[in-house]
Amino acid sequence: MKKVFYLLFLIMLPRIADATDYACRITNFFEAECPTARDFGWSNTANNPKCICNSAIPPLCTITDIYDGHCPRNYYGSEEIQCNCVSGQRGNVNPNTGGRPETGSGGGGGGGGCDEPLPCTACYDTGWESNGTGYQVKKTGGTCVDNSCTSYGKCIDQTIEYRCAPGYCGTSTDGKTGCIKTTIPTGCRVLDTFQFECPAGVENCLCTNSIPKICRALDIFDTPPSWATNYICGYNVWTATGTGYEQQIETTTENETCISVNKTYRCAAGYYGTTTNGTSGCTKCPTPGTSNTGTNTSMTQCYIPADTEMSDSSGTYIYTKNCYYSN
Repeated sequence: MKKVFYLLFLIMLPRIADATDYACRITNFFEAECPTARDFGWSNTANNPKCICNSAIPPLCTITDIYDGHCPRNYYGSEEIQCNCVSGQRGNVNPNTGGRPETGSGGGGGGGGCDEPLPCTACYDTGWESNGTGYQVKKTGGTCVDNSCTSYGKCIDQTIEYRCAPGYCGTSTDGKTGCIKTTIPTGCRVLDTFQFECPAGVENCLCTNSIPKICRALDIFDTPPSWATNYICGYNVWTATGTGYEQQIETTTENETCISVNKTYRCAAGYYGTTTNGTSGCTKCPTPGTSNTGTNTSMTQCYIPADTEMSDSSGTYIYTKNCYYSN
């Protein structure tokens, strides 16, 4: 009786070792997307294989799970699964399909390595794509090198171009700086010409004395009129940059295409001086004086407004007109 038990024990021992002492890895790469758990015939979708994809177009993906005991037995994809197993190691995934390592689907015996390196796909051309808010990047050409059994290689000498995204103006050489958000449509001048007269609604129209008369609209519109086919937007947009300072970001666009950018600065109303950076050079007018933007370059443009009421020891009085300061 003891001998029978002993023999049974010896027969069972190799099976236990076979089921637990192998770690197996799928060596295929999959185009465009990773396989799913259902592709392997698993009912437990929690066993979906871990998979990573590179940045090629279309991407190439590899399964990174290590299977415990044997290779996955079934695969319902279009290609045969290649799988290598290494003895003396344990895996991370047990697909619960049973069997020995050497009988797994597409199974391989012990040992690593590969028959041929992965395809070199590090280089690929792109169209213009987003590179962050206001910027776009395009990559072309290059040489793919250093692909191996575990790497799709790296790209060298690739041409990289940058530009401002639609709705932004300027020039960028690094994809991080140089682009300014446009103010379309704010302040638009129509460049179209018209025979005999300007369209209805134009208040300021200039016509030649020729026959037929050639007319041009001189108005500045908040938005491009529906009848305009050629126009430039971006005139005279001033915003505060700090106390006493204003900035004009003049983003000139023609038919919604950016053609130039210009920044200018000035002192705000109630201040005087000149500024080239929007942070220094402006001084507050003496109280209760104020000033008008565009002409307030010196203190002599500061004034006490007409109808201002003031009092002193002699009584109360009202200014009948603007009273300007002197140096």
